[in-house]
Amino acid sequence: DDYFVAFPILKKYGMVGTFFVPSGYIDNYSFSLTWEMIKEMSDAGMEFGGHTITHPILTRDNAAQIWREVSVSKAALEEHLGKPLVAFAYPFGVYNQVVIDSLAQAGYDAAVTVNYGLEQNAADIYLLRRVNLPYWESLGAFIARLEK
Repeated sequence: DDYFVAFPILKKYGMVGTFFVPSGYIDNYSFSLTWEMIKEMSDAGMEFGGHTITHPILTRDNAAQIWREVSVSKAALEEHLGKPLVAFAYPFGVYNQVVIDSLAQAGYDAAVTVNYGLEQNAADIYLLRRVNLPYWESLGAFIARLEK
């Protein structure tokens, strides 16, 4: 969906999307993005963020495993894209202080949760909230949620 649906629509309307991709999935599954797709999207102005190597529940891992997941995936994407990654999305929305500390140490400037919210707090840059748009929800229902 990222490449074949979202990317063409974003380009058509001159918009930028941010895509969070587990680096270990790239080129490895029939449903995943390829490095060529990611490079094309990036060159067209799309942004990419970190999402680990294997998409684990990070709070179940030890500090060394967490560090590997966040730092190795970041390095792989930065190497292929030739630009820094600044944001991270927590797999399954799960995080704790060890995970947050690892992100900061790896050089991420921010991280997004699955927690709902339109307003952000500058003190919680690693706990940014988002607004989910489920596949089954109409555009009108989504707009109504944003207007609340």
